[in-house]
Amino acid sequence: MFSRLWDFQPLVEEWVRFQAQEKPISDIDLGYLRSMFREGPTTYTSACFSGITHRFEAPEGRIVVGNYGSEGTIESADWYVYAKSLDDFRKLERELQRCKAPPSLYET
Repeated sequence: MFSRLWDFQPLVEEWVRFQAQEKPISDIDLGYLRSMFREGPTTYTSACFSGITHRFEAPEGRIVVGNYGSEGTIESADWYVYAKSLDDFRKLERELQRCKAPPSLYET
């Protein structure tokens, strides 16, 4: 229940939202995110489209990264970055650019 509320709060409050679809996130980049942001709940899904969703937050906003695939393989990562303002987003984006494989974010 907590993760559902956490995920939808930025949508309800109309925060700035950017997203990307990339190769699966690496353990190195997950380690970087864990060192830079507070880690939130991780959820696991299994079905025809399954994966692991990682959540991170900072005073400026939230980052959600889901490694997803089908039939037991991880094929891609969906990135969602939510910020309360465009300035806050830019702060988050600067930190994300320090990842080994930073996401190519676009506004949605």
